[in-house]
Amino acid sequence: MAKIRATRYSNATIQKQIDDVKDLIRESVKEDVIALALNIHGRLVDNPPEGTPIDTGWASANWWVSAGTVPTGNNGSKGDVASAQSKQSAGLADILTYEPSKGVIYITNNTPYINRLNNGWSQQSPAGFVDRAVQIELTRFTHSTNYRAINRDD
Repeated sequence: MAKIRATRYSNATIQKQIDDVKDLIRESVKEDVIALALNIHGRLVDNPPEGTPIDTGWASANWWVSAGTVPTGNNGSKGDVASAQSKQSAGLADILTYEPSKGVIYITNNTPYINRLNNGWSQQSPAGFVDRAVQIELTRFTHSTNYRAINRDD
């Protein structure tokens, strides 16, 4: 348990300490949001049965991330995996420099058949693999956050 010592501080000193704590919290939350988005994205592009079923790789390559705006369209025609992966990489780079002022982080797949895949159309991944990927990563995140809180250095 931390020891409390009565000391007289100026209002400016107290305000500086409060501002420093706010900055630490903001940075920690930002890092957690980035990590969670990257982990969810990583699970979705992972190999089946955890991730997106793979035939040509186009559906998997069209999991795009973006901050502030929902990614629209899909890149190229079915089978244009390189083009889709290029946009995917650009989105990931954008997320690595995420700031909360950019807004919500979106993870989107606009291939016309992604809903069918998530409904179990392919035998490679079970129905609901998208929801399962998000749930797994949220559970891992919650457990790791609780662990960090319990085992923090005071």
